[in-house]
Amino acid sequence: WKYTGADNGELKVYANWTAVPKYNITNTTVDYGTVTADKTSATAGELVNVTAVNATGYHFVEWNVTNSTGKITVTNNQFVMPASDVNAGAEFAANVTNVTFYNVNEVIASKLNTYNASTNLTAVPTRDGYTFNGWNVSSESGTAFNSTAYNDKGVWKYTGADNGELKVYANW
Repeated sequence: WKYTGADNGELKVYANWTAVPKYNITNTTVDYGTVTADKTSATAGELVNVTAVNATGYHFVEWNVTNSTGKITVTNNQFVMPASDVNAGAEFAANVTNVTFYNVNEVIASKLNTYNASTNLTAVPTRDGYTFNGWNVSSESGTAFNSTAYNDKGVWKYTGADNGELKVYANW
């Protein structure tokens, strides 16, 4: 910049500022879990951290962070804020447990059971001279199985939050 003024006096120069725009981050309500961003707004190019917490019996599947043009890539629970508003969300799915039912050390049924969903158990245990008292998580009587319902029609509902294998034993 070259000053061409003719006076020998004082010249004051002032900076001219333009505010950098901030864009909104909305935590989208999702089924079976919560999503939160570490801030409610950010400038384009700023890193935003997101956290997903699954509800009991569910697990995190993938991020669903979007803006008006589509899905935004999330890496290591962070995304780069675009020059637009963002919805921060995630997908969760119910845990699936493989439940194996035993009657006196003999497998009578094996079912994949989705968390909090009813399962029809058609192989109801029988044992001569004994009355069926329900299911246990141990082959010995005493430890009651975490089941909200098992009835004489063979409908069973498991509400355990695990995601894997479970063995249950007939209690006589």
